[in-house]
Amino acid sequence: MEAGVARCPSEADIIGHATMLPTWNINLTMWHNGSKRQNENCSCKDGTKFFFRENAVADWNQIYPTKQAFRLSCPPDAKACACVSPDECYESAPNVEYNVMSFVPFCKGKLCAIYMLFYGLPVEGEMVPIERYGKAFTVSSQFNPDNTIKPLPGDYKKITAASCGRCPVVDTCEDECDA
Repeated sequence: MEAGVARCPSEADIIGHATMLPTWNINLTMWHNGSKRQNENCSCKDGTKFFFRENAVADWNQIYPTKQAFRLSCPPDAKACACVSPDECYESAPNVEYNVMSFVPFCKGKLCAIYMLFYGLPVEGEMVPIERYGKAFTVSSQFNPDNTIKPLPGDYKKITAASCGRCPVVDTCEDECDA
């Protein structure tokens, strides 16, 4: 790390993290997630790593729309991309006309992660794996029969990186932010 550059918060200090890498025309909306330190971030060569304190609220219906950590809206000509790991990434299918990904830190016991809720039109629009790992899921698969959003953690993906128009998202912040 360069002299004079602020060190990022440690994993022990802030539980849960996600990396947002820049691409053209991203609309990133930050939201308060109800913690004393709603977020910290660390800039690196290819993006920004955001850190969030733990959250135990499992009901997306209470989290959305004002208590999510952040929301990423992709323009119509850029596919949404979200990665669980370098080997497991998902992008919006060609039939998805509108892409929005909402993220929330969630902890069950001491196990914490950033979870994603995917919105798209049509409601049968999918996020599909770009490689052989993972299983496609639809917007409607995240909802109960009464149209309420299913609770966390459920089958939601634990996301480590996300972007618009660029998939897979490679987390190059590790060496710079975690050193």
